[in-house]
Amino acid sequence: MKSSLKFFALLLSILFIPQMQAQNIALSTDSPEVKVVETANDSDEAWYPIPLNFKEIAQKVPYPKVAMEAGIEADIKISVMVDEQGRYHSHKVLGKASPMFMKEIEPYLSQLRFKAAMRNGKAVKAKISLPFRFRLRH
Repeated sequence: MKSSLKFFALLLSILFIPQMQAQNIALSTDSPEVKVVETANDSDEAWYPIPLNFKEIAQKVPYPKVAMEAGIEADIKISVMVDEQGRYHSHKVLGKASPMFMKEIEPYLSQLRFKAAMRNGKAVKAKISLPFRFRLRH
C-alpha cells in the first residue's frame, strides 16, 4: 500500500507538479468564523480577540510536501484561546484535520498576536476561530 502511494505521488509529480505552483496558505478574511470587531453595549470593547498578525503568520506556514505532490488541499479551522495580554494560550482543532497539515501549522500558532478581548473595561481570556486554507495553483 505504501509503495503504491509513493508511486502515485511520484507519477503526479512527474506529470503535474511542473505545471502547478504551490500557493501559501490563504487567509479567508470573509470567513464568519473570524470575529473581527464586535462591540459590547455601544462601547469600544471587543468581545473577541482581534487578530493582529494572522495573515503574516499564515503565509509563513509551509505547504506539506507530500500533500503538494499528491495534489491534496485542505481547509482547517482552529479555535485559539487568547490570554489577557493578547498572546496565544492554547488551541483546539475544529472538525477533522490531517496530521500532515497540523504538523506544519502548530509550530506557528505561538507566534500569533491579538488585541485582547475586553469585558467591563478589563482584558479577558477569550477564544477565536481561525481558518487555514491550503490551496494549489493549477
